[in-house]
Amino acid sequence: MEEHAEKQDAIKDAETKQRIEELEIQIEESRKRMQKKAELRELQRSKDKIEIEAAAQKMREEMGDVFDTLESEHPANSLRRIDYDDGRMVVVKKPKQLSYMRFIQKGRNEELTSKDCDTLIKDSLVYPDVATYNKIHEELPGMQTEICNACVELAGFRAKKAMGK
Repeated sequence: MEEHAEKQDAIKDAETKQRIEELEIQIEESRKRMQKKAELRELQRSKDKIEIEAAAQKMREEMGDVFDTLESEHPANSLRRIDYDDGRMVVVKKPKQLSYMRFIQKGRNEELTSKDCDTLIKDSLVYPDVATYNKIHEELPGMQTEICNACVELAGFRAKKAMGK
């Protein structure tokens, strides 16, 4: 009986060892598959990043040509170009006195709103058209402050001088 029990134990030990080996093989194969998937994802991300950068660079080149044309059509130093990472740009000109005065007066009497900035920008917008600007503004709402500041600077306001810096 003891011999039989020892044989049974030996069989169980062998089965346990075999099962452990099978599980270790499964784990290793799973790790290899996961590593392969991670490498493929990283490769795809790299490809996507390069494609985006190539498209942005092409857009920057095209926007450079557009800006050169716009500069030739406007007086020197009367335009401000605001570029974005994706290659798009917005170009504004010096605001008309009446438009700027309305903007400033509104700021003196009450809190300026996003709509007030938007009105000044659209009155000064040279490129792109208003519909395209609206689309860009939806995608990058923070751009409005930068463009509005450009309009104010073109009107002659120098924030650093005004603050004594």
